[in-house]
Amino acid sequence: MVLIVFFVAHLWLFAQTIDSKTKGEDSFLERLNAPIYDFILQKHHEMADKFKSGDTNTPLLLLEWFINDRYVQSCRVSKSGWACWSDYGQLDGSGRGGVKLDADQQEQLVESMNILPPAPTLPLKNRWLLVSGIRSNAWFTQIYDRADIPVEVEKLFSITHGRLEWIVGDAESSTNVAGRYGDTWVNFLQTASKAPIAVSSSAVASGRSSDSIQLWDTKEWKEIMIPAVQGFTTFAWCTAVLSSNGQFIAMGVLGGARGVDLTTGSVRWDFKHDIHDNHWAIKQLAFAQGDKQLAVALPNAVEIWDALTGKRLDVLVTNEAEIDLMKASRDGKLLAIVSGKKKIQIWDLEKRTLVRESMDAARYVYAIEFSPDGQCLAFSGAPYRDGFVLWDLKTGNTTQIPARGSQYFDEMVSLTWSSDGKFFAATPQGRDSLIFNAHTWKPIARWHGVGGAAGCIAFTADGKLLSRLNDGSLRVLDVPNLRSVVEQSRL
Repeated sequence: MVLIVFFVAHLWLFAQTIDSKTKGEDSFLERLNAPIYDFILQKHHEMADKFKSGDTNTPLLLLEWFINDRYVQSCRVSKSGWACWSDYGQLDGSGRGGVKLDADQQEQLVESMNILPPAPTLPLKNRWLLVSGIRSNAWFTQIYDRADIPVEVEKLFSITHGRLEWIVGDAESSTNVAGRYGDTWVNFLQTASKAPIAVSSSAVASGRSSDSIQLWDTKEWKEIMIPAVQGFTTFAWCTAVLSSNGQFIAMGVLGGARGVDLTTGSVRWDFKHDIHDNHWAIKQLAFAQGDKQLAVALPNAVEIWDALTGKRLDVLVTNEAEIDLMKASRDGKLLAIVSGKKKIQIWDLEKRTLVRESMDAARYVYAIEFSPDGQCLAFSGAPYRDGFVLWDLKTGNTTQIPARGSQYFDEMVSLTWSSDGKFFAATPQGRDSLIFNAHTWKPIARWHGVGGAAGCIAFTADGKLLSRLNDGSLRVLDVPNLRSVVEQSRL
C-alpha cells in the first residue's frame, strides 16, 4: 500500500513538472511572438536606470524605430563618438556597420540633441521613433511619430548616417487616370522610355512606342492630330519641347530636328544631318528668352537658335564632354547644362555668361530641375542615392534632401517642381514617385506603380502630376487636393 501511494505521488509530481515546463514554453513562445514595441521601450527605461546608477557604458544617443512588430532598426552612438547601426529582435539581430564621428560631427550631434523639441501626443506603436540619450548630464527619452518627424530629429540621422524610413501615406485614393471617356478607363499617350514629357499651359507632348511624337490637350485629354508632328520619324530616339503658350513645338531626333507651328500645323524649319549615329542625336532642347530662342544640345556643344526660323544665332558652349542634360529656367533667362556626366554649368542667356559652375557635382548626374523662381537647381545622382540636392544659385550652397523611404536607395532619375513652388516630385528608376512639400521638404505622399523612366514625370500648369506607367499610358494625380487625403490615411 505504501509503495502504491509513493508511486502515485511521484507520478503526480512528474506530471506537474511536465505541465509546468509546457506552460513555461508556451509563455516563452507567447513573449517571443508578441509585438516588441513595449519590450524595446522597456530597454530604453532600463538604460535610464543604469545611467542613474552610474553605469558608464550607456550610450550618448540611441535612435530606434520599428521595421515591423518583430524587429527594430537601431543606431547607437557611444560617448567616444562611434555610431553603430544594427537591426534586431528579441532573440537575434545583425550589425550593419559603423562610423567614427569626427570632432565637428560630435559637436553638431550634441547641439542637435540639446534643441530637440518635445514629442507631441503619443503616436501608434508601429510609428514610434524612440530617441534616448544624455543631455545636460541627464537621461532623456522621447517618442516621435515617423509620419511627422521634426527636422531636428532628422538631423540626428543625417549626422550619424543612420537609416531612417518615413511613414508616407499612399496617393492611390486620390489618383485619377487621364483619358477617361464615359465609364471606360483607357490607356493613351504611349510613350517611349527614352522620350521625356513636355508640358505647356495647354498641351502635353511625348514620344510613343511607334517612335513618333504625340500631342494631347490638357483640358479634355484628347489627342491633337498634326501631320507635321506625328509624321516626324524619330529613328529610335526623340525629344520634344513645347513653348510656354503651347503654340510651338521643337523636336529632336537621331537624324536632326524640326520646328512646328501648332496653330497652323506648318513646319517652320527642318534641320537634318547624315550622321545616323546615336552620338549625334539631338537629345536636349530648351526654349529660352520668352520662347524666342531655342537652346540645342549637340554632342559637344550648345548652340542658340532662333526658335521660329531655326537659324543659328550663337554658340554658347564648345569643346565640352558629351552634353548629357540641359534645362532652362521657367523665365528662359538661365540654362543649366550637364556635361561629362558630372559637371553642371549655369549660364545667363541674356548676357551669354557663365554664372555658376560645379566641376564635380556628383559622380553621375541623372536629373536636373529649376525651381519656379530660377533661384535654385535640384539635381540627383551618385553618390546621393537616397534623395537629391538643392543648389542655391545665389549663395552656391547645397542642401541634401533625403528621400527616407524603404525603396529609395536608387538614384532619382526624374525630378519636377510644381509651377507654384509648393510641391516637388522625385522618382527612382522603375520605382514609386515620392511627393514632397517643397517648403518643409517632408514627403507627403507615395505614388505607387508609376514607373520612373528618365524625364517621364512632370507637373502641369494647374499642379497636376503626370507620369508614364509601365504599360505606356499616362497617369494624372491631383496633387493640390492630395494633402488632406494623405493626412487622413495616417490617423
